[in-house]
Amino acid sequence: AVQFLHEAVVIHRDIKSSNILFDSHWNAKLADFGLAVKGGLSEPGPAPAGTIGYIDPCYTTPDKLSTKNDIFSFGVVLLEIISGRKAIDVCKTPASIVERVKTSDELKEFCDTRMPLPPNYMVGSVTRLLSFAARCVSLNEEERPWAGEVVMGMEMELNCFFRVPAWRLCVLKGVVWFRNRKRRKKPFVSIISVSSGKKKSSMTMTIKDVLADLTFHS
Repeated sequence: AVQFLHEAVVIHRDIKSSNILFDSHWNAKLADFGLAVKGGLSEPGPAPAGTIGYIDPCYTTPDKLSTKNDIFSFGVVLLEIISGRKAIDVCKTPASIVERVKTSDELKEFCDTRMPLPPNYMVGSVTRLLSFAARCVSLNEEERPWAGEVVMGMEMELNCFFRVPAWRLCVLKGVVWFRNRKRRKKPFVSIISVSSGKKKSSMTMTIKDVLADLTFHS
């Protein structure tokens, strides 16, 4: 959504967790365009506006308006997701989540303490995601990525989570081959009995059955 806006030269100016809504299918939707403005105009932009904790500290005057302001705010949202903490929490020291990530020496010090650290094969990806968020909230605007780079980087990290073991691919290929050849069900059932310990008919063998035992690798 942010990439779409920026390609249309529109700056949201109020990206925050409470403005990201979910529909009935759990698809995230960016909401509240009350502060959105059209960028790239010749006349001076509006006065700086946003929400404390999410607003770019570099955005102090109208001429500082840019898409990088939104990238900073999105970086704060990423930090909230990883840490499970609010952007501003006066009960913590420092209160700002951006400052807290700078003082955290290890990943476990910043990740949400209500759940265990991810398995070793995911730690690398979570670490890189945290590094990506840190780039978004950099005080040096030149170091912040563009929205398209954010999308590409996050998609690559998510794709790294998902790996299908070679033997599972063999099962999938076998299913396709047997169905295409319209062979008997018995060989198909014997393949399933190896993985599940019990027989299933070809009608109950679905992609969900195969994916149920997928593993993840960084």
